[in-house]
Amino acid sequence: MNGLDMNTTYTYAVVIDGKPIDVGYKTQFTTKELWQFRKPAPDFSFLTGSCSYFNEPVYDRPGKPYGGDSSIFETMAKTPASFHLWLGDNWYTREVDYFTPWGLNYRASRDRSLPVLQKFWSSMPQYAIGTIMILGQMMATVALF
Repeated sequence: MNGLDMNTTYTYAVVIDGKPIDVGYKTQFTTKELWQFRKPAPDFSFLTGSCSYFNEPVYDRPGKPYGGDSSIFETMAKTPASFHLWLGDNWYTREVDYFTPWGLNYRASRDRSLPVLQKFWSSMPQYAIGTIMILGQMMATVALF
């Protein structure tokens, strides 16, 4: 985006096939204030998180699955913060994901599209530390957001 003013709140719409979609939460963002060399840096707070495992029973290992309650993301969406920093393990691949770029992309896009995350995504900027995975002969550097 170009031409945005500093310290201004903008509202946006999600449009699919030319039709606005009601997503059920506020769709807005605020640009940062230009404070450098003008006044002290503003105070800020941020959230961190990692180890985000979402179940998909058809691909989960047998027995008690790792994932479960993802309601923490609803709480995080309601917590005032300047941004969220993903510290790693932003999603977990399954054995079927390892062997193709499609599989790796599927896991990332599937987990990120879950309804429990949507309000959280829109509540604050998201930043992630890259993860390096070595999978046999394949080495993929994953950097999102």
